[in-house]
Amino acid sequence: MDEKTMLEKITQYGESHNVDVYGHMPPGYSIVPGASTAPVGSAWICNGKSRFSDERRKALLLEPWLWEQIKACQGGAG
Repeated sequence: MDEKTMLEKITQYGESHNVDVYGHMPPGYSIVPGASTAPVGSAWICNGKSRFSDERRKALLLEPWLWEQIKACQGGAG
């Protein structure tokens, strides 16, 4: 799969599942233990807030190799 296709798939996944996509762990977030549904090259993270509150945020943390490919693709696009 080329970088452009990979970027499109990750973007579509993030939009359809209402999650942010990060290349570096944001402050206050941690990896969700036991979560196995993340796309290849990523891991689920969350901000640790209660799932019963409106403050909980889910996100995907991309592995460094994938993040670098996406950055390179975006840089070449414009």
